[in-house]
Order: sequence, then C-alpha cells, then structure tokens
Amino acid sequence: MSVLIRGMDEIPEDGAVLIVKHDDNGKTYIKYSGMMGYSMELVKIKEPHGDLIDRDTLKNAVLKWMPPDPCGREEKEFPFETDICVSMMMEIEEQDAVIEAERAEE
Repeated sequence: MSVLIRGMDEIPEDGAVLIVKHDDNGKTYIKYSGMMGYSMELVKIKEPHGDLIDRDTLKNAVLKWMPPDPCGREEKEFPFETDICVSMMMEIEEQDAVIEAERAEE
C-alpha cells in the first residue's frame, strides 16, 4: 500500500520525529513531535494503479485536435473526428482521480 501525506509541503529533515494518530472518524493524521495539533493527513492510494496523470493536461492534448467549432454551430452534422474527441473528453471526465488535485488557498 502507498500513502499520500496531504498537507506536507516538504520532506522532513533527517532525524525529524513524526507522530501518527488514527482517529475515531477513520482518518489517520500525522504531525511533527512537539507541535500542537495535527495539520497533515495520511491518505491511502488505491492499488494497483497506473501512472498518475494531470487530467487537465490530457484534456488539452485532446482539444488541440478538435476543430474550432466542436459543437457544430456552423455545421448541421458533427465530423467523425469530433465525435471521437467528444467521447474521449466525456470518458476523461468520468474517471476517478487517483490523487485528487489540490486547490490553491484563497
């Protein structure tokens, strides 16, 4: 099994002591020894899994092959290639993320 340490911004220095706590809510938290409160969470990563990819980068790669008007506003029928691209985009969107994206704090 592999884990992601959500909230850890850098690898701890050599000799750092970390404390792990399994909470009643089923989550596992981790903190540096001597610090108050738990600011990091251990998250299980599904296994087996393939390469971890950026879904947005993949969508952009597909979009570059689509015609300028993929919804066919100027044409009555979709070209065959557009149907494939739209199907691929829908498939990408339906996939679960192995590691969910981190959002920038506002």
